Amino acid sequence: MSYLLPPLINASLNNVVYPITYTKTLIQLGYEPLQPSRGRKFGFMGKQVVMYPNGITYMKHIVKVDGILGLSRGLGSRLVCDFVFRAVQDRGNASLMKLCGKSSSEEEDSNGKSNAKNGMETIPDLVEECAIESCSKILAIVVSQPFYTISVRAMAQFIGRENIYGLPFVSSFRVIMRDDGVSGFFAGLVPRLISEMLSLWLGKVLYYLMCKYVFVEDKHQLKTLQPYGRLLVPTMTSHFTYPFALTSTIMAVNGSSLRAGGFPFTPVYNSWLACLRELIANGDTSRGSALFNRVAKL
Repeated sequence: MSYLLPPLINASLNNVVYPITYTKTLIQLGYEPLQPSRGRKFGFMGKQVVMYPNGITYMKHIVKVDGILGLSRGLGSRLVCDFVFRAVQDRGNASLMKLCGKSSSEEEDSNGKSNAKNGMETIPDLVEECAIESCSKILAIVVSQPFYTISVRAMAQFIGRENIYGLPFVSSFRVIMRDDGVSGFFAGLVPRLISEMLSLWLGKVLYYLMCKYVFVEDKHQLKTLQPYGRLLVPTMTSHFTYPFALTSTIMAVNGSSLRAGGFPFTPVYNSWLACLRELIANGDTSRGSALFNRVAKL
C-alpha cells in the first residue's frame, strides 16, 4: 500500500492554493458577481479599459458570502479527483514500463550516465516515452473524470447556492444518473483529454528541442539550466492547451440541473465543440487564465 502515499502527497500539494483554483473555476464558468470599473490595463500604464476586480477582491466576496471556510467549497472532491488521477497514472506507468521491458530508472550508457538524465534523449526514445505516458494518462483521466465532474460542479454550486455535489459522493452519483445517465459522469472528458495530450506531447518536444539546441551540451550547464526549462515549458504550451481546459470545465457543468449549467446563466451546448466555437467567436478562450488585469468583455 506504500504506492498510495505519493499520490496522496501529490494531491495535497496540488491543493495548497485551493482558494485560487476555486476562484479561477468560478471565473472560467463566467460568474462575475462584482461590477467592473474603469482602469488601466497594466496598473498605472496602458490604455483605459473596463476591468473586473482582481482575484483577491473576488475571494473577499466569497468570504463575505460563505465565510472563510467557503473558500474550501469542493476541496474534498478535488482531493479525491487528484488522488485517483495520480494513483492510476503512477500504476499505469509502472505496468507499461514493465510490459515494455524497461526499468523505472533509465539504463546507463557506456559512460555510466543515462541520456535522459543528461537531457539528450534520442527521438525514438522521446516518442516511446510520450506514448507510454500518454496511455497511462488517458487511463487516469478516464477513471478520474467522474470525480473531476463532481468537483467542478461542487464549486459551481456557489453560483446558485445549491448543496447537491460533494462528499460523500452518494447524492452526487444519484443526481448525475437521474439527470444525465452514465454519460453525465464523463461530461467534459474529450476536451480534457485533448488538453492533457497536447500539454504532454508539446511539453516533451519543446523540452527536447531546448536541451538539444538552446542549452549547451556541457553536462554541468545542462544540469543547471534544465530546471528553468521545465518551468518555462508549461507557460509556452498553455496558449494551445488552455482553451480546451477551459471548455472542459464549462462542459463539466453545462446542461446539469445546477443554475450554473443552463439558462439564463449560460447557453446549453449540444457538444463541447459548440462551446469552444462560441468561446473563440467571443474572444473568450483565455477566460480565467489570469486573476489580475482582467479586462471585461462588454
